[in-house]
Amino acid sequence: MKIRKIRYQDHSLFGNTEFDFTDNEGNVIDTIILAGENGVGKSRLMNDIHELSRYELPNRKSCKIVSFEIELSEKQVQQLSHEARLRNFVVNYGAIFHITLDSSFPNDWKAIKVENVLTSGQRLEIPSYELNNNKIMLQSIFSNSEVNFDSAPITTVQTSDIDSDRLSISSNTELATDVAQLLVDIQTLDALDLSNWVMNNSGSVPPDEIKNVKMKRFTNAFDYMFPSKKYERIENTPQGKEIIFSEGSNEMTLNQLSSGEKQIVFRGGFLLRNKESSKGALILIDEPELSLHPSWQIKSLDFFKKLFTDSEGSQTSQIIISTHSPFIIHNPNRNNDKVIVLRKNEIGKTYIAKNPQFVNWTNEQAVKEAFSIEFDSFSNSTTVFLEGETDEKYFNTAKRIFGKSELPFKFQWIGRINDKNNVENTGEC
Repeated sequence: MKIRKIRYQDHSLFGNTEFDFTDNEGNVIDTIILAGENGVGKSRLMNDIHELSRYELPNRKSCKIVSFEIELSEKQVQQLSHEARLRNFVVNYGAIFHITLDSSFPNDWKAIKVENVLTSGQRLEIPSYELNNNKIMLQSIFSNSEVNFDSAPITTVQTSDIDSDRLSISSNTELATDVAQLLVDIQTLDALDLSNWVMNNSGSVPPDEIKNVKMKRFTNAFDYMFPSKKYERIENTPQGKEIIFSEGSNEMTLNQLSSGEKQIVFRGGFLLRNKESSKGALILIDEPELSLHPSWQIKSLDFFKKLFTDSEGSQTSQIIISTHSPFIIHNPNRNNDKVIVLRKNEIGKTYIAKNPQFVNWTNEQAVKEAFSIEFDSFSNSTTVFLEGETDEKYFNTAKRIFGKSELPFKFQWIGRINDKNNVENTGEC
């Protein structure tokens, strides 16, 4: 599933805003970047998208009405067309569906309205409950910003495996422990597979392609973000089963990695767990920049896109991220994406800023529009972004003291002081 458009109706924050995830020719875009300052509703929008993918009836009454225009893959359309019950309503399904969620009807199928745009262009309503058995087609994987960076001790091998979930899932505060347990379990499964191969091929040397088959999915991804560190093994210790990494001659446990490295392991591990069973699922990532150095923030979008790119270089899932980071937008390798900048007006309603697609804009223009960061007017100037509130002052003072004031670059703090004299930089939406 890919999302084409989202329309809100008289929403408390979004009003009657429409979010358009298509290009100028009406083609759905593979990567959507929701950018803006705190409180504009980026995380709320992500949660509403995940709510659609769960395809559940509202359990309490509210006035929220939101419509989604989605596009299914050719394979998914064929599957629907072969469903005996669904063929009672439509013979040749089109790829585009309109699904409206109306929370004024709690615990009632009236809360969900489903229409299919037929190949003829006609829109035909389908009983919403009939799609319930096929909601796997609406699957999403939501990596939210509730990341706990410390795993509880792993003391036993359990039964977790890859590609076991087929419905929508969301990460939670137990993410670190869940992923650590998964890595222990799949390493055990890999060892068992290798042992069985050796028993069945006595006297033969095991080829590399049958070693660590499951674990390679994860280690190959980690290598992209921190190539100097390598996964080594699972080690039994008095404290439990430790996941060991190495860097040169030094070894460290998973919990001894930096918070940024652990975030890559935990969030990447969560997204990779069901990579094959969730092929084509919608990928939602809230604040991927958390705890990452600016250089890693720049790489993070490429990292997540690589997780869902096939051997032919095609992105297999639509990815939607929300971010506070100018470094994610300031990425020269961005392609086939659309930046949507959210702002608040004087009465507290969120609206979409002008030129949200940044067609033919420089990265500096995109960052300036999204995060209110000013740049030098001369093109030869380089801006060095700083995360600390006082860093800009100290770096500029150092330039002056050492007589380097004429250097062709400037230092720029990425935060600001708001009207209440509070620091605004990163945080929850």
